[in-house]
Amino acid sequence: MDLELLKKRSSIFRSIIFILAIALSLRFLSFSIFPPQRGKNGFSEKKIGRVVLYPHRGIIRDINGAILVNNDLAYDVYWDLDGLSSNQKHKTLKELESFFPFSDTFKSRILSANRGTFLIRSGIDPQKAETIRTLAIKNIIVVPADKRIILMPSLKGVIGKANSSYGISGLEKKYNEILAPRFRGEVLYARHGVYRMYGDTLETKPAVDGGTLYITIDMNIQHIAEEVLYTTVKKYNGAGGEIIVMDPEDGEIRAITSVGSIKSVIGDIFEPGSSMKPVTVSIGLETHSVKATDTFYSKGYIKPSPLSNVIIHDIDKYGTVTVADALRISCNAGIIGVAKKIVNNVGEDGFYKHLLAFGFGTPTGIDLNGESRGILRSSSKWSAVDYAEIAIGQGIGVTALQLLDAISAIANDGIMAKPCIVDKWVMPDGKVEYTKVEKRRVISAKTARIVKGMLRSVVTNGTGMKANIPDIDVAGKTGTAQKPSPEGGYSKRKYYSIFVGFYPIDIPKYSIIIVIDDPKGEYYGGDVAAPAFKELVTRIVSYEKGSRFAFEEVMNTSGMAEGNEHYLPDLRGKTLGDVFAKYEKWKETYPNIQLKINGYGRVATQAPDPGTLFSKVKVLMVEMKP
Repeated sequence: MDLELLKKRSSIFRSIIFILAIALSLRFLSFSIFPPQRGKNGFSEKKIGRVVLYPHRGIIRDINGAILVNNDLAYDVYWDLDGLSSNQKHKTLKELESFFPFSDTFKSRILSANRGTFLIRSGIDPQKAETIRTLAIKNIIVVPADKRIILMPSLKGVIGKANSSYGISGLEKKYNEILAPRFRGEVLYARHGVYRMYGDTLETKPAVDGGTLYITIDMNIQHIAEEVLYTTVKKYNGAGGEIIVMDPEDGEIRAITSVGSIKSVIGDIFEPGSSMKPVTVSIGLETHSVKATDTFYSKGYIKPSPLSNVIIHDIDKYGTVTVADALRISCNAGIIGVAKKIVNNVGEDGFYKHLLAFGFGTPTGIDLNGESRGILRSSSKWSAVDYAEIAIGQGIGVTALQLLDAISAIANDGIMAKPCIVDKWVMPDGKVEYTKVEKRRVISAKTARIVKGMLRSVVTNGTGMKANIPDIDVAGKTGTAQKPSPEGGYSKRKYYSIFVGFYPIDIPKYSIIIVIDDPKGEYYGGDVAAPAFKELVTRIVSYEKGSRFAFEEVMNTSGMAEGNEHYLPDLRGKTLGDVFAKYEKWKETYPNIQLKINGYGRVATQAPDPGTLFSKVKVLMVEMKP
């Protein structure tokens, strides 16, 4: 190589090195004199990374704070149609159909739309979401979302449905403004190197979750009610049944459940039969149409009106009975005698208005969707015998909640409370709001106490003796209502078996209604529903005294011992490591149990409760607090 050329190249190389050195020096000097521009967060915009924190839908808890509804990790899939040709949409549809079936209507909407973002699927599992993500389908967006988990399946109708953003039905929809997630958060971090590695966290803005809804349901009483209802319907091979447990003083629902033919406790209606009689007696006493000692004569049947050929029968020829006796032994002739005196005193319109005051023919106003009005014809449309039939629970249609609310007014010394299923809610800022208790007087306290005494005698020496419980002053009324026949009139083989009552009699804690649809073999309310009422009350009292057998028919404290391998132990106060260690051990025997953890710190609450059989646990929800 030519020496001159080599010197020339060497000179050029030294010049380049010199220029680079000068440039780096100037760059360093510029950082010293002129610091880098700060973004709105106080950091260099070019060197900041962001991680989005998604808010969660609010939790729903029972009256004791136990979690009833929580969130599980899931994903929503959206399709942004902007800028896509018809061919591209057809191609994407074909790719997506391997994951989701689409209706023809949906396909038509997609293909005809020119722009917009469509929700393809909500709440898909992480594995499927990751598979879709890896395909990198154009304009398909997969974002984190919440999948709602309802711990008590029997409450699905009450809780309703929701996706991560809004409620679709039930309480989720009615209280969406409270439960809906509020604002996204973000974590800002310093980026290092050409690969934008994570550095120090610069700022954290927490996501704001939805509020917490506390409902009046007691998870333990709910479970007891479910078990009693299930075993009773099964025992008598019934078509279905329903149970409601309510606090008569403030209308709070502690349990609400139905099975089989009865789809909605607040929507399905039935004729109440003899369980209507306490209302008729209350109206008779309140209007001063009768006194408790007034007498009537039963010869085994009664013809309510000379204008009609309708004859209403009794089970027996009771002879002379007082008003109190008529209610105690459920004598139709005696109760119709009371109704006739009511009509003679205040007229059919007066009788009708008092029935309205007891809540019949109108919704109770409970904070649930789908409530029925029931059936109560205006008195202007009554036939000559309607007053008599309504008095004994025929020719009137009620929901279980309407009937329970009416009897609860008697239990509560004449004051009716509007039923409710939401106790309070806690907003994200910590503000607490309570459901307003609405009350009104239906009858005087004097009238209510007289009728309560009569209902006590129904249980001690009347048709409801199988509901009697030693050391607990139970009161109530049986009902055996013939079901309407499709051919007209009433069936002679199908009945509703009913018991509606309360305890204790002086200051009732709970009022309860049990309805069994079409029991086989025995069908009288006193034989079918009354024993179920006794079992239910006995178990509720035991639970509230602290025996804590709520999720098992018979449970004692030994069942909750730390070392007992068959029952869920008390995890409160345990660390996360403790919980995981126990969980891994349980899975060896019960591999299908899922563990869901919320928060951090030590265990504050758990659901199901300690003492639950492992064989009945599907999802163990654990809430941690610092």
